[in-house]
Amino acid sequence: MRKINTPAADHDLSDLLRPLLAARATRGGKRISTRPLTDARIRRILAVASSALAPLVPNTLPGNPAANVKAGKARRRKPLLWTAARVERWRETSEIPAPVTVWSRDHCGAFLDAIQGERLYVLFELAAYTGMRRSELTGLCWPDVDLASHRIHIRQAQVDDGLDSTKSEDSERIISLDKNRTETLKAWRKAQLAERLAWDAEWTDSGRVFTREDGTPLRPAWISVRFDTLATRAGLPPITLHGLRHGAATILLLGHATTAFTMDIYTEVAEELADAAAGALSAYIPRAPRKPAGDSG
Repeated sequence: MRKINTPAADHDLSDLLRPLLAARATRGGKRISTRPLTDARIRRILAVASSALAPLVPNTLPGNPAANVKAGKARRRKPLLWTAARVERWRETSEIPAPVTVWSRDHCGAFLDAIQGERLYVLFELAAYTGMRRSELTGLCWPDVDLASHRIHIRQAQVDDGLDSTKSEDSERIISLDKNRTETLKAWRKAQLAERLAWDAEWTDSGRVFTREDGTPLRPAWISVRFDTLATRAGLPPITLHGLRHGAATILLLGHATTAFTMDIYTEVAEELADAAAGALSAYIPRAPRKPAGDSG
């Protein structure tokens, strides 16, 4: 499995490797994924295999052949901040200092100021201010957005083409919005309605908050590509879209199993804490003053 999409695969078409290569997903005759499998991906594949084979033990199989396969120790990579010195070095040499990097608050504010004309500006703003995952943004539906009470209920995600449950039980949570994020979402809802009227009968009612112009759901991979393009145009050091989540995590309490703050019982006290966190992040990221509507000067 580690040889897939590596030069080693060209030299080793063994009976084990050949069917693995043949099983890789393709579209239009071309393989969809051209990157080697990570240890994390291999562990997920082995977990599925182990679960599928478990019922066959002991009547059909003497043991589960996938249960004890080791695919490397899981290790979380700590994100590294783009300091002024690291940015200067990157501009001189294109050297990226770590596999996972995050912007400073000034970088984040500069990015959002630079993309205000972007159609899906609100999507990237939510990613920066709330720490929502890419799959959660693409899977977010309007019935789970309560603008009157400034709340978003994260209960599903879109990893590929269809809706699914969140990453984990702890990922299902309620996010508080500050006033500015609530207003931008309201403005986006009006813009989406205008697109719906323009497309008329050709509009697809997917129920999603963020869609293409015709109402069809976005592809998660496209969002990442668009983010990379916008960040490059803004002249900012490279991070992944997930890096925005890492940045927001320095202030917000996100839906991780290791977080002390849980949403098992969403009490009034918890709501007040979440509101305070949303307001703190809004004030933390420096932004340029916005021009009043209709002011072209």
